[in-house]
Amino acid sequence: MRIAYLDCFAGISGNMVLGALLDAGLSLERLEAELARLGLDGYRIVAGEVRRKGLRGIHVEVETEEQGVARHLHDIEEIIEGSGLPAPVQARSLSIFRRLAEAEARVHGTPVDHVHFHEVGALDAIVDVVGAVTGFWLLGVERAYASHVHVGRGTITCAHGVIPVPAPATAELLKGVPIYGRDVEAELVTPTGAAILASLAAGFGPGPAMRVDQIGYGAGTRELPLPNLLRISIGETLGGAEDGEEAAEAGHGGHGHHDHHGHEHGGHGHGEHGHGEHGHAAHEHGGHDHAGHEHAGHEHGAHGHQEDTAGVDPGEEAPYAGEAAQGPAAGEKPKDRDFLQTREGMLFCVTGYLHPPDRYTAYLKYTPDPGGKWRDGERAYRRELAHYHVSTVAGTLRYLEANYPHYVSDCPVRDIRFSMVPRDCVARYFRPRERLQEILAGPRDALEEETCALVDYIAGLAGLSAHDMGVTGSLLTATHNPDFSDIDLLVYGRAEAALLRDRLGPEGTDEFRRPSAEERAGWCARVAEHHPLSVDEAAYLARRRWNYGYFGPRYVSIHAIRRDEEIDEEYGQRTYRARGLARLRAVLADVSEALFLPAIYRVEGVEVLEGDAEAAGVRAIVSHEGLYCDVAEPGATVEAYGKLEAVNGRVDHLVVGAMEGAGGYIKPPLGTGG
Repeated sequence: MRIAYLDCFAGISGNMVLGALLDAGLSLERLEAELARLGLDGYRIVAGEVRRKGLRGIHVEVETEEQGVARHLHDIEEIIEGSGLPAPVQARSLSIFRRLAEAEARVHGTPVDHVHFHEVGALDAIVDVVGAVTGFWLLGVERAYASHVHVGRGTITCAHGVIPVPAPATAELLKGVPIYGRDVEAELVTPTGAAILASLAAGFGPGPAMRVDQIGYGAGTRELPLPNLLRISIGETLGGAEDGEEAAEAGHGGHGHHDHHGHEHGGHGHGEHGHGEHGHAAHEHGGHDHAGHEHAGHEHGAHGHQEDTAGVDPGEEAPYAGEAAQGPAAGEKPKDRDFLQTREGMLFCVTGYLHPPDRYTAYLKYTPDPGGKWRDGERAYRRELAHYHVSTVAGTLRYLEANYPHYVSDCPVRDIRFSMVPRDCVARYFRPRERLQEILAGPRDALEEETCALVDYIAGLAGLSAHDMGVTGSLLTATHNPDFSDIDLLVYGRAEAALLRDRLGPEGTDEFRRPSAEERAGWCARVAEHHPLSVDEAAYLARRRWNYGYFGPRYVSIHAIRRDEEIDEEYGQRTYRARGLARLRAVLADVSEALFLPAIYRVEGVEVLEGDAEAAGVRAIVSHEGLYCDVAEPGATVEAYGKLEAVNGRVDHLVVGAMEGAGGYIKPPLGTGG
């Protein structure tokens, strides 16, 4: 897959994007020819090489004769929809302007239809936006990613007076995007740049594994204390970057049975580390595929996603052999890591245990794509979560909001906005235990045969029944490929999972081998690079990761799932409200629910290190990030940072893995064993 990575170390603006694309090889003549389809006159694109702190880049200025023209959203929609531009370019350009209109409407308290675009509706802004989308399309970019975004700091003076950086509309556009401000007293992100970034980037964080063949630098207009440049790198993904199969880290958010709400969090697994410990490209990992949470969504590069559901019209039911289940088995509750398929053919992974009566809380995992690597009969799919982090899950939400808004909802109980699939939109519901029984009754390929052998081994080792187990990920949906897919095994019940953990032990067994020391060292280095942990702290977590390893040559992950009787909260029984961020130190009193996701640690002796004094009332640390599952034993002292949460009006939780606080962390108790 051809991808782009935007390094926003000096912020981003529309003309910086255009400059970087031109520097990376985009033909100005070809771009101008495409933009001519808009039917707009009175502008000229001037591009030239400049220096910023000694580094070269391309500065673009759109010179216009137009002055004082204000447009409404419908004016811009008419221009774009009436053009002869390719459908993907039109769709993505419209999405950017609609996002801009929604941000302006929110900060000014007016309906979207009443918003007057001034600067962002001017001719140069239209050229910047449509030009950027067209540029990605002409360069063949299928998906874009970005770094955390430097927004600058300080204040600016505008028509509303003196306001802090970023400006209100820009801040609104950057919701869910990881941002930071350092020593530059300036506004580094424009509304146009923020809208382009928020709409096109599928995820934010360190650069994905890719083979770069084009690099471009786009220059901003001002001289700053740092090089005022945007770098865009373009190339092909490597085997582990985007191809990972089930998510290794396993942690998707999920609202736990009780206090678990759900998520803004990402999902199961995390990060770029993928299953992390082994890093074999042959496994199509990079970060397997479950879970979640940590995601990467969709809005690919300049392409709208509509074309990716080739052959599947909205509302058309996907074809299945035989009767397709449309919900959990009779009398059972929906559970973490179940899967479902929508009428459009998209595959979602159910997250957590708390769901509205008419919807399933789930995140987008696979979408139909004729060129996809996962297949179910005649239909092919691509995986939409290349990296697992809270910021990448936000990408799928943006895509769904732009194309399938009925799959995104505000939850008044959990105080979140997340993807939730209406139950009447479910074409098929995949049941992990039933699917495992089907495999055991008649394996159809090498991966299914290895799954049978693994289940036999686990059953004998821990005295479990095959009915205590299930499968998830591509094995569950029967879209797996024996050449690269992993086995993602589910174990139902707290006692059953704890027993298996004890039998496998921290060192694994002859049959279930832990990753090698070299693989673990690589995993630790990646964790330390992408999370606020040291290599020693990551090594501590690696020693406790009993549920990842090899069965024969096949990589395996094992995940604990609550039984129905262990799901003791009904939707609406409790309400959850954010109360800011806090950092605290606490003693773990009860870790019996830390095997599940979300992982729940009952705590005592809370010491508030940062944040409101009411954080001293926290009674549980709740992690939706799989990295921090089962991190320590009772009596250990940990440091944690995350979102304070009131439960039924009382501050009770510190939540790790929420959008706020860049996800947060739990510092493991070094020196306490494990």
